[in-house]
Amino acid sequence: MQYFPSETNLLRLQQLARETIGITNVDRLRGMKVEQELLIKELRLVQEHLERLDTEIADIVKT
Repeated sequence: MQYFPSETNLLRLQQLARETIGITNVDRLRGMKVEQELLIKELRLVQEHLERLDTEIADIVKT
């Protein structure tokens, strides 16, 4: 069984990173927020791909 973080957990992680990373420069924080958002989207896409592959593999094994 795979564990994927919930939307709430991803947002909480992003908030914690923003508050604890030690960077106070507004421009750098903004850039890091954009990077985090993109990485979260990429993670979701990879999770979707894994779910699709798991389904396809299960179907192939059944037949």
